[in-house]
Amino acid sequence: MSPSYLTPGINVKGFATAIKDYSEKGVIEEVVANSYDADASVVLLLIDEINSSIEIIDNGSGFDKDTIELVVQLGGGTKTNVPFSKSKRPYLGSYGFGIKSTFNIARRVEIFSYNKEENIHLDLDWNKIEDAFNNANVWPLEIKKQKTSFNGTILKIQLKNPIDKLKIEDFQTVLSNLPNNEKFKIYIGRKSDAHNFMPNNDKEKIKELEVYTRKLFDTNLLLSPVSALVDLESCVVHQKSYKEDQASIKIYHGRMVQGSPTHIKPGLRGIYVMVNGRLLKNSFTETKYTGNISKWKKFESGLRVILSIDWLRDQITLSRDGISFSNEMLEQQFKKILQKGIYDFISPKLKHAKHYEKRKSDEKFKQRLEQANSRLSNREGHILTKWNEIGFNFIPQTDAELAVLISQPNILKKINDGFQLIDYNDQAEFDCLIYDHNKKSFLNVELEPDLKAWLNHNNKDKVELIITWTLGKWKVGQSFAGKGRVVFKLVNHSYNLNGYYTIEEFSSEKSNKPKNKYDCVVLQEIYEKGN
Repeated sequence: MSPSYLTPGINVKGFATAIKDYSEKGVIEEVVANSYDADASVVLLLIDEINSSIEIIDNGSGFDKDTIELVVQLGGGTKTNVPFSKSKRPYLGSYGFGIKSTFNIARRVEIFSYNKEENIHLDLDWNKIEDAFNNANVWPLEIKKQKTSFNGTILKIQLKNPIDKLKIEDFQTVLSNLPNNEKFKIYIGRKSDAHNFMPNNDKEKIKELEVYTRKLFDTNLLLSPVSALVDLESCVVHQKSYKEDQASIKIYHGRMVQGSPTHIKPGLRGIYVMVNGRLLKNSFTETKYTGNISKWKKFESGLRVILSIDWLRDQITLSRDGISFSNEMLEQQFKKILQKGIYDFISPKLKHAKHYEKRKSDEKFKQRLEQANSRLSNREGHILTKWNEIGFNFIPQTDAELAVLISQPNILKKINDGFQLIDYNDQAEFDCLIYDHNKKSFLNVELEPDLKAWLNHNNKDKVELIITWTLGKWKVGQSFAGKGRVVFKLVNHSYNLNGYYTIEEFSSEKSNKPKNKYDCVVLQEIYEKGN
């Protein structure tokens, strides 16, 4: 029987545009989804690094004359009209992009298919798509009437780019989006590992597929898809069904710690949709879907939300990297269900967070009261100062309390009559920016209750002036070792004024010459001894 020839149902530019969003992993997922829709019980994906090819074998129902003639017709297929396979599996695909999507990654695809009545062979050389569109008879289709005791399909995909064994991990992950259970087994491996244990004949490969894949899997020569959810084992799972909406929601979330959920890996978090057991890759985290959910931003880094909503299948247009709804009303309905499911989960967590925040606030207030009472009851211990005229009547014990002091012009005037405090931020590399009107420049200033606390400062190279309340245990001529055994020594400042010092930094205890010098002002001495 002489072959017939297929032609694409759209020009080359239109064809390429229609499937442009399909990535390599997306293509493989689409093709294996076709095996599921063909009622296969087993599908085997073999990677051949040497020849840069992929072979996909299944024992599904196979193509027939009508379906094989539609494989290069965009939108071709019967799944939209008949939503279930012959064995009543709900179809995972319905948009006619399965084999066609290989155009993005392959130079050539050969299809060998058997349906108990026919043997089918189609040779698609994607490099000749322009010729095929012009009816140049370059895509031969052979159909032989021949009864067989089995059915199934083999796809031999010759790739445009080299492939390596690391792709197995990528395909393991993406194929975990598909159902993988006792009724549908997916196996992945290297052709070089499995070849010697498989039949050489294509027909026998399909006929004995279940037998040899099980043996290869048991001897660790094949792998099964690895669900990304294995990394979520430490998460808590929340599930709820919404019968009136014919939907259900499953939420993986980090445990609440200090009023917030612990983080989930970025690649796993987000909002996903599951249709007929297939996890769609699109993540609905745009603000148009989450904007009305109270405190979503607080929780999003610790949530993976999966909305199962099978009836959506016939109401959306799908490419592997995006979903668009058939009408705005449907999208609003979808958003309402999604938001309801997430809010039902978040609502009690918000109560927990508020309770935690109130408890922490109460604890901080209690600490403040205890500190205040301590100051009142320890006049003899010098916690209170005698300098009420400076607007501060206790010894500063934190950087912030020192900042309150030096924010007053009369305090800074005691240090330098040209200084003006411009900025304070105790989370920055240094605490304050002070403007020196005499030199017309800024100073980077670090505040410390005592000088020894400064030894632990992480950005000493950014600091130009240190303001402390007291020297603490330091004395002139005394040395202290900081991080990395760097040595700091206190010396009198060249100004020879009370409260003014220089800190010299040495690379080690044996160094004789300081590599850095820092000016230091001690407020306590300025006020007690004056200048």
